[in-house]
Amino acid sequence: MNKRFALPVALCFAFCVMPARAAFINGQNYVAISDWARGSGLYGFTLKRGDEIVLTNRTTRLVFDVDPAQAEINGVRVRLSFPVANAKGVPFIAQFDLDKTVRPLLFPSRYVEPQKITTICLDPGHGGKDSGNRVGWHYEKNYTLPLALELSVELTHPVPPEVSASIYWIGGQFLGGIFIIIMNALRDDNSTPADNMTKALIFEGVVACVTAPWFFFIKAKRGRLEQDIRARYK
Repeated sequence: MNKRFALPVALCFAFCVMPARAAFINGQNYVAISDWARGSGLYGFTLKRGDEIVLTNRTTRLVFDVDPAQAEINGVRVRLSFPVANAKGVPFIAQFDLDKTVRPLLFPSRYVEPQKITTICLDPGHGGKDSGNRVGWHYEKNYTLPLALELSVELTHPVPPEVSASIYWIGGQFLGGIFIIIMNALRDDNSTPADNMTKALIFEGVVACVTAPWFFFIKAKRGRLEQDIRARYK
């Protein structure tokens, strides 16, 4: 049989007649995707000559790529902890990823006690050559800064967005310049090795220890969101 048809045929056959199978691959328990899909009410087919596995029903669409540790769940790209494996023409997925990533998104529990999130930290620190995480042509650096600026507009409402975003942007550049000047002045020319930055790192650590705890006590309201909700339900 031609190799490019082997995986689609094996997958279709598995969905129909094969019993549940499991495998132990690279120290992890794996289960056949077809077996799990059949038990979850999904049917599947392959694309890209068997390199892409699609599981779907009336409300759900999952796409798994063979080998890469990534998947698409209802249009959202997610990272898997372990890559999808292909054993003798049958695609397998790690049990850990099913339990911790796929099932919680597809079948969220209605009985889990909600936990209040008190602090969210956004760190738009990537840029230039440091692209951060990459998924296809999407780079983390292209999203973190706009997200942080959008949140700043949300938290400073009703201040005009062009004012609040500009203040944050200029303030960040200004403080960054001050840090560069101070840390350059703390460069130790007489140390071994030369131009040692130990004192600069100590300064940076002290500033972080003094300023970081304050962020846990700052409470801000999402004024623009609250205003939109009030206007919608009037």
